[in-house]
Amino acid sequence: MKVLWFSHIPVFPKEIGTIDYKGGTWITTLLKALSENASIELAVCFHSTIRTEEKINIKGVTYYNIQDGNLVFKMAYRKIFHILTHQDHNAYLEIIDDFKPDVIQVFGTESGFGNIIRQTEVPVIIHMQGLINPILLSWFPPGINLLDTFLSTPLKSLLFGNGFFHKFIYLKKQAERELEIISSNIHFFSRTDWDKSYLSFFNPNAKIFHCDEMIRNEFSDNEWLSPGLAGQFIFVSILNDDLYKGWDNILKTANILRRYSKLKFEWRIIGANPGNSVIRMFERKANTRFAESNVVFKGKMDATEIVEELMRAHLFIHLSHIDNSPNSVCEAMLLGMPVLCSDVGGCSSLITDNLNGFLIHDNDPFYLGKKICDILMNTEKTLLIAGKARKDAMARHNSGRIIEQILNAYEELSKPR
Repeated sequence: MKVLWFSHIPVFPKEIGTIDYKGGTWITTLLKALSENASIELAVCFHSTIRTEEKINIKGVTYYNIQDGNLVFKMAYRKIFHILTHQDHNAYLEIIDDFKPDVIQVFGTESGFGNIIRQTEVPVIIHMQGLINPILLSWFPPGINLLDTFLSTPLKSLLFGNGFFHKFIYLKKQAERELEIISSNIHFFSRTDWDKSYLSFFNPNAKIFHCDEMIRNEFSDNEWLSPGLAGQFIFVSILNDDLYKGWDNILKTANILRRYSKLKFEWRIIGANPGNSVIRMFERKANTRFAESNVVFKGKMDATEIVEELMRAHLFIHLSHIDNSPNSVCEAMLLGMPVLCSDVGGCSSLITDNLNGFLIHDNDPFYLGKKICDILMNTEKTLLIAGKARKDAMARHNSGRIIEQILNAYEELSKPR
């Protein structure tokens, strides 16, 4: 069976070696596993600014790189006027005609790839990721508004269409397109009760297949052991600089713990640097700095570096205001460490409170501070819960099981109609 993927994230094989990307992606992990299945001939299409051959086959996988070019003024024009990207449907149709797939899989509703169903007879399945409309509603944390983002964005960024002021306006257009994609498609991969409900609400005729995420092997190959106490407790959070990711929750809670508890701690942040405008905006609004509340920024890391950091920590904390099934939570659970997570979006499909992790109400820093103290002080219970987290995550993210889920859906879609 021939399967064509459309990915809004560039999926370059290591052999090309053109991108030095610390984060990695679960899509790459899934691609590697699925490409090893003899029954599937796989191709993947994506946009990028990297100059490579437009079509290249490596280890049996065909890569179609739609090169957007790197013209500064052209990119700035798109950003300033909030012109939606991934709309090159003629190029997509040419790729479909060239590869002649039996099934098309589109990753996410963030891009315009999902609209291809209107122009092809090939069965299409949308793999749900983040949900744009709920993100739009949760974009501004308490006390932050659009004017704050405008005033906090450097002039150069504003002029070139960068920063969260422009990003919010663009997000509103993405949200409209997302509903078009959901209403016009029939088949979807989903992984939480939350995204299933979202799909069913906007498209009662949707046929939904369950498919869990393929997590990078580094997290299943290692196992967390309690590091003991060497002077202080260590918490770790992994997040980018999007406004809704819980920066305000981290700063408020860390400040409360520092001021009102006797807990000695260091809260380590992976994925963002302290100098960006968003971090400075939250510090100005709270009239305190992250560094003053024992928050340390570690920057971007690859999977091996993240594992090493988590192995030294006592608790993983995820405080986003909205999320579907955050990869970082899945990775920490797979490693077998205690996880404290906001009870938002699809997170309750990953964690059952006090069974394989801890759930917390959003925007409740005083209760959160007490919860952190209780988790750290009740070592025996916490270790049991961490062990259950690993057991559940190993089953949920089992690669063989996930491949079976995907192949079953492909077979269903490819049946004659």
